[in-house]
Amino acid sequence: MILGLLQQQERTGYDLKTECFYDCISHLWPADQAQIYRTLDKLEPQGWITCTVEIQHDRPNRKVYRITKAGETELTQRLQTHHPLPVLREPLLVQLYFAAQLPNEAIVDLLEQELEARQEKLA
Repeated sequence: MILGLLQQQERTGYDLKTECFYDCISHLWPADQAQIYRTLDKLEPQGWITCTVEIQHDRPNRKVYRITKAGETELTQRLQTHHPLPVLREPLLVQLYFAAQLPNEAIVDLLEQELEARQEKLA
């Protein structure tokens, strides 16, 4: 994800968090600031990104990250590779696991609510 964002333009870790993950893609791929910086720290030694420190006199220095040719190659490969389906937690399955303590009518009501919600989402 970060490689794709850096392909668009060079950015700082702060820019990635505020301009990209918070404003643009949080609904697709949430990430906190610590996760972003850990990922940047992993991508640089692999040669997929470079970092330049910009000296600032009135504020802390900025680390600006750029994608490399090797990073662009890796991004292209990742974009063309099938990834396993994600493992999601499904609250309904937990509810059903413990549903034996509910009356049958409550279980049916729960399932009808779930069906309606999923039909709305599909529509």
